[in-house]
Amino acid sequence: MAVVLHSANVSSGAVQRGQEGNQVDDRMARCSYGVHVRQKAKPEDHCPEIQASLQWCPYEEGMPLNASDPISFPFYRVVSQKKAARGIVFHEQLLFNQAPTAPETFDQNTAKLCELEADLSKIPVALFDKKKNSKGQTYYRVAFELVLIPSSATLVFELQFNGISYGMVRSRY
Repeated sequence: MAVVLHSANVSSGAVQRGQEGNQVDDRMARCSYGVHVRQKAKPEDHCPEIQASLQWCPYEEGMPLNASDPISFPFYRVVSQKKAARGIVFHEQLLFNQAPTAPETFDQNTAKLCELEADLSKIPVALFDKKKNSKGQTYYRVAFELVLIPSSATLVFELQFNGISYGMVRSRY
C-alpha cells in the first residue's frame, strides 16, 4: 500500500510541475553561439572578395537566457528555380565560443556544437522572392530564420519563414 501512495505522490508532483510551468526564469549563457556567414566586402575595403566571418547571437557568456525570449538567426539563400522545385534543405553549423567576448573570426576557442538541418520544402515556392540574373535566369532569394529557444538542459530550434513557424529544425550533435 505504501508503494501505491508513494507512486501517487510522484504523479501528483509531476502534474503540479506541468501545471506550474518552468520554475527557472533565467539561465546564464555558458558560451556564445554563432554561425559562419559569407558576405561581400564593403566598397571601402577595396577588395572584391567574399569575406567569411562569424555571426553571433546577441547573447554572450554570462548573459541571462530565458525560454520566453528566443534568439533569432536571420538567413537567406539564393536558389535556382530547378532546386526550388525539388525541395530545399540547408545545413548550418552552430558554433560556440567560451571566451568572454565572441570573436569576429574563427579562433582556437571556437568549435562546432552541432549541425542544423533546415528543411524549407514545406514552404510553397510561390512565397519565395523571385528574381532574374543578368543572363535572364530565374532564381529565388529565400529569407528565413532559425530560432533558438533555450530551455532546461537543451536548445530547441524552430524554422520560421515570414514570421510563420514551419516546424522544428533537426540538430545533429
